[in-house]
Amino acid sequence: MVAHRFVVMMVCFTALAFLTACPGGGGGGDAGPVNSASALTADQFAVTPTRSLSFTDFTDRLNGDSDFMWDSQSTSSSDTCLNAKINVFKFTRSGSNTFTLSVNDTDFKDCLQEPDLTVNEATFSIFIDNALAKDAAGNTIALDNVSFDAPGVNLAQYTMKTRIHLNMTGVQTGRTVDSVDVQVQHASTGFNDPCLSEGADQCRKEEVEQVHRNFSAPTDYIDKDVLESHVLGVVHGAPYFAGGTMTFTFNNWSGTMTYNSSAFTAPTYTATDGVNPVSGTYTHLAPPFKAKGLSSAVGASIRSIVRKAVLADGLR
Repeated sequence: MVAHRFVVMMVCFTALAFLTACPGGGGGGDAGPVNSASALTADQFAVTPTRSLSFTDFTDRLNGDSDFMWDSQSTSSSDTCLNAKINVFKFTRSGSNTFTLSVNDTDFKDCLQEPDLTVNEATFSIFIDNALAKDAAGNTIALDNVSFDAPGVNLAQYTMKTRIHLNMTGVQTGRTVDSVDVQVQHASTGFNDPCLSEGADQCRKEEVEQVHRNFSAPTDYIDKDVLESHVLGVVHGAPYFAGGTMTFTFNNWSGTMTYNSSAFTAPTYTATDGVNPVSGTYTHLAPPFKAKGLSSAVGASIRSIVRKAVLADGLR
């Protein structure tokens, strides 16, 4: 996983309290810009999923996760819209060679064109820290006042936190799903330790989604995904990694994705829910290939959340 791929206009009800820090609570006046992602802590990821996935749900989650691909994001008009919002924010210097990018809580309802869905709330925030950039020759480059998707930006190390809040209602069904999705990418050695980019070993991505729906018990549930890379090889322009493995956990399922030496061959996986061992070939559920960028990574996460709400939660 690399930064090139892979809130709080919140409804602060009790079920979401452990994920929610509501800005402005108890105080008066405008406190200024808020970045909900920057406030995420390790405790907010130290949670247990509250439901078990069937084999069908597991394979849908696995094959729908584009982090298993190197160059993977689905082409979508929403990416262009998100890109314009993200690129308003610029890197600022935090150390002699390190930088921070704080994409404050941003409304993106206008970026979503979902048939038969009314988008009531849609916000995201991103916080990248410990960012060190290098050029193609390996020389450190400065990122002062540079946007993430600027030409030549290649992060050699980083930590990244993301928070996405979506509240959607099915026009035909009248059902509403409220989802808060939080993600963090860091080295497996520690929550605040930076990942190394290309070919990184033990870069860990953790994702927790808290869902509230106004129908169908359980009305509240928690999903949790964890992915960790192990010496992944990179071939630019190829869809997959070249060699190495990625271990994963999706709620009650855990396993290993193993990459072929050819980055143009789909990887294979083995997994189990503790009872049933399974194996197969990764089959991405969305069209591959799009120039990588932060907007694409956020867009892929948003599409995954919407897809689950529509298919698994039955908004349509």
